[in-house]
Amino acid sequence: MTGLNITLGAGNSTVDLNGEWRRDLNVTIDVGGAFITVRLPKNVGARVEVDGSAAIIEAPGMTKDGGVYTNAAYGVSDVTLNMALKAGISKVTLEVAEEAAATPDHSRVTKVASSSR
Repeated sequence: MTGLNITLGAGNSTVDLNGEWRRDLNVTIDVGGAFITVRLPKNVGARVEVDGSAAIIEAPGMTKDGGVYTNAAYGVSDVTLNMALKAGISKVTLEVAEEAAATPDHSRVTKVASSSR
């Protein structure tokens, strides 16, 4: 896939673009009055250009330059997700996915013996 167009009206939505991408992806999202979360990969460059002065944008873990948000991998990775986001009266959360948590260390957990009857 090299292109994706999404149109959303009212309501709550999540667009999950997390994962390993092998090719550049051009995404267009047109949002009316909605709450939307867009999950972006951590290790693939992501650039989101937002057109929407009435929208509330939350983008923890991203750098903002005017109406453009980028993750730390933007300009560094071989692959880029380019997104044009047009938002009406909306709340948009741009969420950079965390790397998979390390396998938990259960070596200190002891087996509890069951009591006898």
